[in-house]
Amino acid sequence: MSSLAVIPASSKRVKSLRIRTGRSGSGRFEHNDDTIPIDLSRDPNEILKEILINVSAKQRVSTERKLGHLNNLVKLFCSVPDDDVITIPMEVIMTCLKPTLVSEVKEVRAAGVRAYRYLINDEPSKRIFMDLKLDYLITKCLDISHFNEVERIQAIRLVRKIAHIKQRTNETIIPLSLASCIVSVSLGGAEERDRVYRTCLAVLCELALLQPWLVVRCNGILALINAVLECHMYQRINECLCMSLMHIINHPCIREWHPTILDVGPTLAPYTELNYRFHADVEDTKLKDELEMRFAASKMAIVSLLRTWDGLFHIVKSRDMIGSLVNAIRIPYNNIRRGIFAVLCDLFYFNEPTWTEDFETALKAAAPGSFRDNWRHSEGFVVAETKSLLPVHSSSRPDLVNSHLAILLSSFVQSGLLQALSSVAVSSDAQSAISSTILLGSLLHLNSRLLPHKDVSTNQWLLPDLLKNTGTNLEENLRINLAVKRLGEVHAMLTSPPNTYSLYLNQLQYNVKQTKSRRNRSLNIIRDHSEELTLLALKNTKVLTTKEKEDWDWGSLCSLLLSPPSIIFLQNLGVDETVRRFFRRLIYFYLPSSKLFSAIDLAQDGGHDHNRIYVVTACHMVQFLSNSDQEGQRLLRNLVEDILAFLPKTNTETGGYSRSNGSLGVTCARDYYLILGSLSGHRHGDNILQQCKVYKYYLDLASETTHESLIKLMISGLRYNQNNNARAVLSKVLKTCNEASRLYATGFLRVLLRTNCPGFHHWGSELLTTQLFDRSNEVTAEAIDILHEACYDKQYLRAVVRLRPTLLHLGDRGSLLVCRFISDPKGFEYLSQNHYLTRELGRWRSQYNEKYVLYVEELLKLSLTSFERPNKEDGFVRRSGNRKYRQSVFLPAHLYGELCKHEKGAKLLEREGACKDLTETNKLAGEDGQMLKLKSCLWALAHIGSTVWGLALLRSSGALPIISKLASETDKPSIKGTCVYCLSAVAQTIPGVEELRCLGWE
Repeated sequence: MSSLAVIPASSKRVKSLRIRTGRSGSGRFEHNDDTIPIDLSRDPNEILKEILINVSAKQRVSTERKLGHLNNLVKLFCSVPDDDVITIPMEVIMTCLKPTLVSEVKEVRAAGVRAYRYLINDEPSKRIFMDLKLDYLITKCLDISHFNEVERIQAIRLVRKIAHIKQRTNETIIPLSLASCIVSVSLGGAEERDRVYRTCLAVLCELALLQPWLVVRCNGILALINAVLECHMYQRINECLCMSLMHIINHPCIREWHPTILDVGPTLAPYTELNYRFHADVEDTKLKDELEMRFAASKMAIVSLLRTWDGLFHIVKSRDMIGSLVNAIRIPYNNIRRGIFAVLCDLFYFNEPTWTEDFETALKAAAPGSFRDNWRHSEGFVVAETKSLLPVHSSSRPDLVNSHLAILLSSFVQSGLLQALSSVAVSSDAQSAISSTILLGSLLHLNSRLLPHKDVSTNQWLLPDLLKNTGTNLEENLRINLAVKRLGEVHAMLTSPPNTYSLYLNQLQYNVKQTKSRRNRSLNIIRDHSEELTLLALKNTKVLTTKEKEDWDWGSLCSLLLSPPSIIFLQNLGVDETVRRFFRRLIYFYLPSSKLFSAIDLAQDGGHDHNRIYVVTACHMVQFLSNSDQEGQRLLRNLVEDILAFLPKTNTETGGYSRSNGSLGVTCARDYYLILGSLSGHRHGDNILQQCKVYKYYLDLASETTHESLIKLMISGLRYNQNNNARAVLSKVLKTCNEASRLYATGFLRVLLRTNCPGFHHWGSELLTTQLFDRSNEVTAEAIDILHEACYDKQYLRAVVRLRPTLLHLGDRGSLLVCRFISDPKGFEYLSQNHYLTRELGRWRSQYNEKYVLYVEELLKLSLTSFERPNKEDGFVRRSGNRKYRQSVFLPAHLYGELCKHEKGAKLLEREGACKDLTETNKLAGEDGQMLKLKSCLWALAHIGSTVWGLALLRSSGALPIISKLASETDKPSIKGTCVYCLSAVAQTIPGVEELRCLGWE
């Protein structure tokens, strides 16, 4: 590198590089043909000699011919099987091509740069390129007019090619001139609206990984920080910049070399500096929009940094950064407070309250069950809502996201966050006080779940500063009392189960409760009222007095059908004309042929559903009629037959989107599937569905490869608490539908799992194991994930073990699932046959321990970052501005941990000497800096220590003190974070907690 001249870094573009006297800056050069025939069967050296003569000639060679020869040069080098065939020295070739880089025609310059890219393939050719000082000419090509994009893109591609060619020492050497130019464009490109600005940022991020010290030398840290604050639209781009920045800052050599310049504090500046301006020359009329953009960019950066161990430990180490953000809350500027509250809500996965003076409105927006975009019928529907709202079935494993959140929350609490929020909660500004109170209540609730109760600062956590000093006057006392009352409402909201948004999920949960009580819910309470009181109850609904649904008392209707006033009301439909007329009018409203209910527009997604009461009443009505006398069942059959005649009309595209026909996309007609499905939950209703051939229609629909939206409605509306045709319909969808429908149906099995569907551990386990052999990888992956969740419950684990599914075809994913079987004594005995366990232990020792590390880190990356796994191998995920919600990462199964769940497995592990080997490897890997090997040992030891039987093995090997010391003393954030996760796993048992307490971990 000593041969490279030093180019000073600048905060603006290097203006001197733009001097291009006489160069053409016009559009693409027009020519008729730039193709020159080439005979590749000739001697390559003769062809190359001819090309170089024509390319280097100053006169007599037209631009078209030069372009043709440059293209032929690329073809020649691509066709030559061995570089030794070319006898002309590479130095001569590159020297002859040099005139193309100073040509007045931009197409020739671009073709010349392209030719150099194909010539440079190894370290010697790269060294020749640098010795000839060609990097300065490439720099001029890159820093030319913004309109010459073809030339500049070729230059950037050449820079990337050079960057990825390693030296013999396995280090990357990039010319300082090229790196400085990339930094220069990155610094000034956004302001100048340079179209290759983001491309240069991407290259700068690559350079930060390949050669971080060079980026520091070229003032690349300033370029990255400025780019972070410029990027306010896409979280993924902002996150990439932040991760590159943290890679540089946490590099051991750089951290020791330049500790003073390694500061990410400027990313917080929009919130912590009152008079902040990113661009000094912004007009006052545009200042508000400018500030909003900086707030958005800063928010993305703060969240990205604090969701990685590198960023979290770096920022926590400098408490001034978190402290300055917390103290900014006390500044009485609503835009700053609102921005910081949004940051905190994103960090801790809270729904952001509406900025309003109405507490109820703000609280409703902050509720955990608030609508999400992926709950739409066209998206994940009931499956997505279940994954968001309903808890994991009997999870006994630590959530790694909670471990990260605990460290983050503790840092903010120690910086005075709760005190700052409480001071705002009793302020006179109503909007700030409401948002602050809701956020304070949410943090106190999270604190009670994640942080230890014996912390030294516990006394300051419960309602800090609210009751510490009483108000000095009546107004302050009233505000304090109001804040305490609101905190109570927030606590009640967070401790109660979240309300489901979808009526389909609500009815599934309702049906499970119905089955557990072993009674029909619509007949739970049959009161013994007189005939007069019964008729009065009918009249109070106003169904008999008016035909307008708006005038009906729907609350009384629901109550009447849910709890009949007398047994006469249930059994006298064929005798009492008043009762019969009541039900005829009610049923007429729901008949598709009447075009009343089926023509009502659906509520807007996320808005208040005014139609919910109509659907709930219909479900109660059909259940009531199915248990009534013959006349009631006749009326019900008429309704079911009319619905069944209507539904096929919606299968066609024209019928499905015509409001006059009752569109499933925009009207309540789609809820007919839910109304019919409510009958399948009990015997009488199921018989009526079978008599009316509803199940036949459903099975025919499941045989078709289209109508995905109808399949969703159909299987989500049915009830599966009985061994009836509903299960047959679901099984048919799982086997015969197209991939999208099979994937949704497989995901729906998770809904049945989390809603505790009766008997699901028997028939559901069979369906899930069948899906392991689906031809779609996505369906198989979903089935594996659900089986992992189901096996948290021993009842499901035993059911799956009894089935003995073949998992060898699933590869690594199947190996993790097999581990779950080993934790069951019968599964252990079954897998011990034919020395399977011995072979599996060998595979884990040789490769799976390290693969496990990569698997866990991918799960964490999916949860804590904006990374999304492509649907298909080598696929591409488009960038998106959609908010990413919390995804729990429950610690995946590990062979060693599953073995230690019973005595036989622990003894097998002891005989193999696994624990002692891991402890010794852990020491050696820590000394040699083998990150992956070290992490694999840490995870394996943590899983062993997460059980009572395995903890004894850790004691005998002395592994826990080593992990504890590593967590406290290592300077590698990634290793420190892994140690935090591992200690969390050990703390899952009471003996494990006691062991950690002895080591100083409270």
